[in-house]
Amino acid sequence: MWRQDDSRFSAREREIIAAARSYLEKQGHKPVADYYRIEHTKNGYTVYVKFASGWEGERFVVLLREDGSVIDVVYYEKTGA
Repeated sequence: MWRQDDSRFSAREREIIAAARSYLEKQGHKPVADYYRIEHTKNGYTVYVKFASGWEGERFVVLLREDGSVIDVVYYEKTGA
C-alpha cells in the first residue's frame, strides 16, 4: 500500500483515490496517515484503504464506478486501542 501522492499511481488512480478518501472523510473518518491500493475492475475501481490515527487504525474497501462515484463501502477492520 502506498500514500495517495506516490508516483506509482497514475493521475487517474490518484483522482479515484481522492474520491474514495473524500467520501470516507464525509462519513466522519479522519486519518492522520493514509495508505491505498487500487485495482481497476470491469465495473470500475476497488480501492483498499488503511487509515491510521495514532495507535488506532481502520481499513476499508471502497467500490467506485469509472466516473469516481461510490458504489459501496465495506468497513472491515479496526485495530489498536
